[in-house]
Amino acid sequence: MRTLIDALSRIRRSFGAGAVSLGLAIVPAEAVVSINGSSFVETITQVTYNDNGSIVVQNSSTSSNNNAPTPVDLLFIELSQSGGGSVTLDEFNTGVVSAVALNFPETETGFEAYVGPDVIGTTDIAAFQAALQEIYSNTSLRDYVNKAQNANANNPDGDYDIFYQFALSNDDYIVVAERDGNSEISLRALDAFGSVIAGSETLVFQGGGNSAYTWDTGYRSALDDNTSDQTLELSVVDISLFGTSEDIFGLRVVNDSGADNKLFIASDDSFSNNAPNPVVPEPSAAGLLAALAALLHVALSRRSAHRGRAAA
Repeated sequence: MRTLIDALSRIRRSFGAGAVSLGLAIVPAEAVVSINGSSFVETITQVTYNDNGSIVVQNSSTSSNNNAPTPVDLLFIELSQSGGGSVTLDEFNTGVVSAVALNFPETETGFEAYVGPDVIGTTDIAAFQAALQEIYSNTSLRDYVNKAQNANANNPDGDYDIFYQFALSNDDYIVVAERDGNSEISLRALDAFGSVIAGSETLVFQGGGNSAYTWDTGYRSALDDNTSDQTLELSVVDISLFGTSEDIFGLRVVNDSGADNKLFIASDDSFSNNAPNPVVPEPSAAGLLAALAALLHVALSRRSAHRGRAAA
């Protein structure tokens, strides 16, 4: 499955901004929403975890430092609403991540995946990709991506694309966890074929002063070799900030600041109520090969036409 999705992504990238994804031109997300501690973030009032079998309820951001050798699963996030009342996010779009397409060369060595008892780098791309898939298929704060600040810098395709079995709708939320809340990360909305959705906005989560990350969990992986007691901090925003009514089936992670991070998609109702991904779920080899053949046909036709114009 990952091989086919990666092939689709490589076809898209090989033709740049003029590429076609089954009739939809790739349009870069030009508008930017800058998210910081006083703009666009949701107000977190309580977070509940399962810390290796023990239920932990936090009623405020913490300054504690817990090195987690065992799973610390995010269970509930309670948000206060501006009009009064609250919403509890207790559903997560996990276990349904169907593909992770890597957008960096195999020679890149600046990434590590902390997953389970292992640290997995990019010397084995297949193992790293499988580790990413595991990270985005659970809610554990022990499992996340560590990135060197200068790794894969200024790549317009970002670091990697995450695809979900069910769409992200405008009543869902994105939860970004970043170690120490001091690094910027950007997200772009993708359709089922890995194209940036036309007219959508790029969400930029600011780090440092007036950081977008407003809740310190007090947890980090015991495998993390950062010795400055930095723990994962959370930022929660509404999916509607992408500014599109189209179904979002994937996210592109653009990380030029070395953000050590993990993303969660959360809601107060089941994700099975959202539209199913037309490409990824219930994978039929025939259906995926047909989609791949269609993209190849479009791509080769465009290349042929381009060469014809150049020869003229």
